Amino acid sequence: MESGGPPSARLFIANELASELEEPVSRLAVLAGDYRLSIERMHPGITYALSLIRDQGAADEDSVTFHDTVAGMLKASEETFPAIEYFRDAALKTGEASRSLRRVNGRIASSLNQILDTRRIFDVWRNLL
Repeated sequence: MESGGPPSARLFIANELASELEEPVSRLAVLAGDYRLSIERMHPGITYALSLIRDQGAADEDSVTFHDTVAGMLKASEETFPAIEYFRDAALKTGEASRSLRRVNGRIASSLNQILDTRRIFDVWRNLL
């Protein structure tokens, strides 16, 4: 007996899954794009503030809090990005089940890549800490 059922049943399930994922994947694409754009918009200001703190020292409690908040965000990203990469790779692999699932999972991977692209900005901030 073949594991997983007949190929036609597996294809049907893959196509149904792809259909059900369309709306959530569209929302993910919007949210990932918004996240990336938000990080890009904040980048100049955060870079400037971290540069001042590095060059002149933390002038007050707000500067210390800001520095520590950015450091915490960077630490969280270091823990999160490997999981995002794993999910992206798994989406691409499971997308091989059907053309429709490949398309949807490719969109998932593309959205996750937008999030992962913020690493270059985080690396700049990390170097300023």
